[in-house]
Amino acid sequence: MSVMVSAQPHKNGKHRDFTIIGDSPRIKTLKETIARVAPTDVSVLITGERGTGKEHVARTLHAMSEREVFVPLNCSAIPEGLVEDALFGHVKGSFTGALTTRPGKFQLANDGTIFLDEIGDMPITTQPKVLRVLELGEFEQVGGLESLYAHARVICATNKDLLEEIRTGRFRKDLYDRLETVKIEVPPLREHLEDVPLLVAAFLESFNKRNGGNVLIDPGAINLVIKIAERIHGNVRGLRSLIENAAIFSDDNSITPDNSTIKAYLQRIELQRFEVPHTELNMPIGTLFHVLKTRSSNELRQPDTVEGRQGFLTELALRLDANLEDLQLFLIANNFTVSDLIKQRTICLINNLLAFKTPRKIIAREIGVNPAHLRSVFAALGINAE
Repeated sequence: MSVMVSAQPHKNGKHRDFTIIGDSPRIKTLKETIARVAPTDVSVLITGERGTGKEHVARTLHAMSEREVFVPLNCSAIPEGLVEDALFGHVKGSFTGALTTRPGKFQLANDGTIFLDEIGDMPITTQPKVLRVLELGEFEQVGGLESLYAHARVICATNKDLLEEIRTGRFRKDLYDRLETVKIEVPPLREHLEDVPLLVAAFLESFNKRNGGNVLIDPGAINLVIKIAERIHGNVRGLRSLIENAAIFSDDNSITPDNSTIKAYLQRIELQRFEVPHTELNMPIGTLFHVLKTRSSNELRQPDTVEGRQGFLTELALRLDANLEDLQLFLIANNFTVSDLIKQRTICLINNLLAFKTPRKIIAREIGVNPAHLRSVFAALGINAE
């Protein structure tokens, strides 16, 4: 069985439950560290390769604390010129298009947790301002003169060697020293392969729950998945992508050694001597998102079921003029799950509808939610509909 590290119910009755799955020595140590650090307010630096679960660790740390709000920001996903606006907000009239005063992530995370993912990609010019918030809790909005204050716990994550970034002048040592109050290293999957069966079981349970299915995995297939996991690109995230794809294209609700996804992946990694899997779908990931952003993407069927998800991938492959098998491998190679694609498709659909000033009730109907919940859906997806 997996060992659960989870939060107790909060005072307001809200319950958050995050599970760190695994019984290996490396994962047991990780869970013990989380349990010790979570109740404190110290800054935490989480390190590890891509796909190891750094954000999951951050959310677990938050869930086990008394803090309510969790505000994430991926520093590598924002253009350099907009990072300070995202972090600190701006005042009305500070730049063209600033029609209202808008709070930044630090304000939104007041008395909560701010999670700065990919902190190693933060612009060097922004770093001293973040250090000031850490030291004094003080900052100014873009275009503002008044000092504002926020008390937020800071959790950061990176897959970069920050000491090397410091040596090359891309990261400030004083900020590194302030962030590294506690450093948590998340191990790569190849260093705790004994946890793979537990992870696979958890991923299938989640998949079945979301899709109303009952997909199981054959013991022989588990052995092959462990072989793949030793060299998989993307660690735990890559494993989840593999299992979801295998489940979607399973026969008779059973993932067997003959499963098309598993066989294709094994064949490719054998041919590539366990390098990152090659695929004939040779395109930048941006091309995939461009297809999802077009108006015609609205016609992609709503993937509410296993069959719907399979149809979603099949239609997407047609839009890309690609082989379905190559699309599956492309997703695995780029650490994308079908759930990631569906989330991105929903964001693109909403943005398309907002661009045409579509009434909120119609937007809610298109994405299948109660209109009363639309604001919270926008917030969860990071959509600013103001």
